[in-house]
Amino acid sequence: MPEPPIVTVLISTFNDVAFLPEAVRSVLAQTFASFELLIIDDGSTDGTQDCLNDFADARIRVVRNDSNEGLTRSLRRGVSLARGKYIARLDADDVALPGRLEQQVRFLDDHDDVIIVGGGCVLMDEAGKPFAIQRQPENDLTIRWVSLLINPFVHSTVMVRQRTLCEHGLNYDEAFDTAQDYDLWTRLIQHGKGANLPTPLIRYRVRSGITRQKRERQIEHAKFIAARTIRAALPRSRLQPAQVSDLLSGLFPESCSQRNNQAHVSDLVRLQCQLYSEFAAKHASHPDLPSLRRKHFSQLTRFLGRAGLAPDWSKAWILLLRTEPLAPVWAGLDSLRSLYMNVLECGSFVRCRISG
Repeated sequence: MPEPPIVTVLISTFNDVAFLPEAVRSVLAQTFASFELLIIDDGSTDGTQDCLNDFADARIRVVRNDSNEGLTRSLRRGVSLARGKYIARLDADDVALPGRLEQQVRFLDDHDDVIIVGGGCVLMDEAGKPFAIQRQPENDLTIRWVSLLINPFVHSTVMVRQRTLCEHGLNYDEAFDTAQDYDLWTRLIQHGKGANLPTPLIRYRVRSGITRQKRERQIEHAKFIAARTIRAALPRSRLQPAQVSDLLSGLFPESCSQRNNQAHVSDLVRLQCQLYSEFAAKHASHPDLPSLRRKHFSQLTRFLGRAGLAPDWSKAWILLLRTEPLAPVWAGLDSLRSLYMNVLECGSFVRCRISG
């Protein structure tokens, strides 16, 4: 009986034959060899079965649903069938960079207290042309702060410890046909630490065409999960669900159908400062808190810089500066740092375009 693989790479696919072969090849080309590629074919009707039959590799295991059951159910099935010590996710239209598995396995092996690790990604358009690099919050404290309002991980980059899922009965929840990963991660990090590697692990394909109905469900699910996460992490928080919704639509318009009215920017700054104050009080002795404080107020400064001359714009600035007078200085330093990183990334884009 062969030993189980160290990693199960889990892909769920439904009618992705245009992109699936590239995703599969990217897994087979990994520098880390001890893995199985578990593909859940969710009732595809576009020739996916014939496509997968063309891959003659014993590491590939295909499980087919009799009908289209949806992403969440397919991922639940995949988690239950995974044989690896670690489970790594990859969407059927994304591409794993060659050292992705090796980097994450090494990190989890070296950090016993970390139960989930993701990373950054190279954003590419539907045709596969890279156009930006997206980074995620790296340390556990920042991940917990970010998770109060939005997903701190890119789903396709995540690797988790299967043992932790089994010990705590954790899996994707069928109540969420969207934002199912955000839901799972917020429940998972209650049992251990999270991390994101600073380097890109995948090429993430940005696609259009999401239906308005699905988009609205995704927004409502995200708002529900954020409010639930705040209640669980900060039981004494005074923020109400409607205020959480205001924060999401005002500070993270990409996660909502529209930005909050600019006339309320002072309310948004007040609510965000209140939420941060409650979070900081809970983690007052954490060594990463000073760094998080700088990032938080730097981001609020940039938000106000983009908000324009709303009726209460000056009131919002006064509130911000009273809370943290150094916020504009930190924002300026962050802008210089971002400019420096963008210069370095030019070489990355050139290499991505050549290799792509």
